[in-house]
Amino acid sequence: MGAQIRELRRRIKSAGAIKKITKAQELIATSRIAKAQARVVAARPYATEITNVLTALADDAALDHPLLVERPEPKRAGVLIVSSDRASVADTTPTCFVLPRSCTRCCVSRARPRWCTSWAGRR
Repeated sequence: MGAQIRELRRRIKSAGAIKKITKAQELIATSRIAKAQARVVAARPYATEITNVLTALADDAALDHPLLVERPEPKRAGVLIVSSDRASVADTTPTCFVLPRSCTRCCVSRARPRWCTSWAGRR
């Protein structure tokens, strides 16, 4: 009987420890989400302005350049990368240069992955 009580106490103590660890992980995740959301909000004005600038450049009627003409059957696609001079995360800069290669392939094959925001195959 005493062994069973000790076993139950040990299991209750173990469950309490797991509960504390889970709560700590939850608090950490909440903090990280809040920080990420703050970074997104802080980056919105920059993203809006860079979109406006690039749209104005592409839509300018005075620009009659062969690279800005939409082709019916594109064989190649050009990708303009606008990046910061420093990466806030170590993975940011390499990602900027890896994704466009895949995006270029999808633009030519007209198969759009969900992360590709500039897609030549759209109609």
